[in-house]
Amino acid sequence: MLRRNADAYADTGTPLGCMIVLAATNLGRGHEHVGHLLADLRAQDLAKVTERIERGLAEGDVPEGVDAPALASYLVTVSQGMALRARDGCTAREAHTVVDAAMTAYDAITAGAGPAI
Repeated sequence: MLRRNADAYADTGTPLGCMIVLAATNLGRGHEHVGHLLADLRAQDLAKVTERIERGLAEGDVPEGVDAPALASYLVTVSQGMALRARDGCTAREAHTVVDAAMTAYDAITAGAGPAI
């Protein structure tokens, strides 16, 4: 997910970043419904990542004891941060270095060696 998003967010053939993450975060009066819609879409993304981690726990792909909601929140936050960085000019190569760092943290978290999240 993170690598795919890194490529998509930094694709100069499309608007940089992610509309669901970046659009309508500072709305004027009368447009709150747009903000609520996008917040709902972001919540759905978080729920999907959480469900995938929970499935991984059930199927043995993710080590027992991992806090699925916390790990999902971490991964989605990294992804959303990359969207913002892409809007500011981060290249795909730079975004992939962020993914590399995030996966190092993921490995530590799932191995139980990292901080409890």
